[in-house]
Amino acid sequence: MSSVDAESARLAQLEALLTPAGAAALAVACAVYAEADRSRSAGLAGTAGRELAVGARLRADGVPVDLVAAAFTQAELRQRAGAKFRLADRMFFTRAGLEQASSQPAAEHRAARFAGLRRLVDLCTGIGGDAQALAGSGSGSGSGSGSGSDECDREVLLVDRDPVHLRMAAFNAALGGAAARIGARLADVRDVDLAGFDGAFVDPARRAGDRRLGSAAGEPPLRWCFGLADRVNAVAVKAAPGIDLARVPAGWEIEFVADGRDLKESVLFSPALARARRRATVLHAVPSTSLPGSHAEPDGSAEPGDSPRPSGCAAPPPAGPRARCGAPRGNRGGAGAPVGGAGP
Repeated sequence: MSSVDAESARLAQLEALLTPAGAAALAVACAVYAEADRSRSAGLAGTAGRELAVGARLRADGVPVDLVAAAFTQAELRQRAGAKFRLADRMFFTRAGLEQASSQPAAEHRAARFAGLRRLVDLCTGIGGDAQALAGSGSGSGSGSGSGSDECDREVLLVDRDPVHLRMAAFNAALGGAAARIGARLADVRDVDLAGFDGAFVDPARRAGDRRLGSAAGEPPLRWCFGLADRVNAVAVKAAPGIDLARVPAGWEIEFVADGRDLKESVLFSPALARARRRATVLHAVPSTSLPGSHAEPDGSAEPGDSPRPSGCAAPPPAGPRARCGAPRGNRGGAGAPVGGAGP
């Protein structure tokens, strides 16, 4: 099967899940995983056994084999996604898309930087986790995650060259009632006209097929992402936590984001959005903490010092050492390996 045929088959499979028959099969499959959650003692083997039995019953009732398989795959992904998204039980995912997606708290944290901007573009949108936050549609209440009115009339354009991800992103981002304000464009992000947009977010792909790319690689490359600031004033770029700091242009903020003790990602903010030179943010701390690093001032005037440490922590959060870097004044661009878990 050619890549075009495989892509068409994946899209047809998703569209089948969106039909009444597909939705019914998916509901049955999700119930299997929900039952496994209620009876944890059954473990993975118990889940697999119920999946086989229920799948056989669905096929006996005339549900196509491919649709049954797609329903159970989606049910499994929804269960896994529950750790990242509040609306996971209503969203659609691919394995690669779920793995690359930031958690909802992380997406909402960085979406707050775009407050007051009315026309945004989400480049390399993937499954639309960031699109939810940018549109303010991830809370499930229809009112968005923000407390102001900016999200109520904000327009967000989703761009991806993968038709399955783009279809999922448009569906997922509209769950909170934002469908009328969300556009979708199937294209290479490098071919999109950005005239008229106030802000841009880009999450470059860090996988090539089944292979994970290194922290210095991405598609599109970081150099292109930084160039977006010549076309759109407010730009945020998601990057791996092990990014080489010397590659980040002057005036850009580097924020290292940890979820508890695990360093997950870095986010690079153009000068229009920058609030510090470097910042360490710990999500799910008590309370959540976001503090500038010791090289925080945009003019670089601060001396090296201790890393930010939330009250009550016995050790610095994993984002702290990267934000601090601990390098002498003559070597501020260098940094060691990131501390904590691998990024998403």
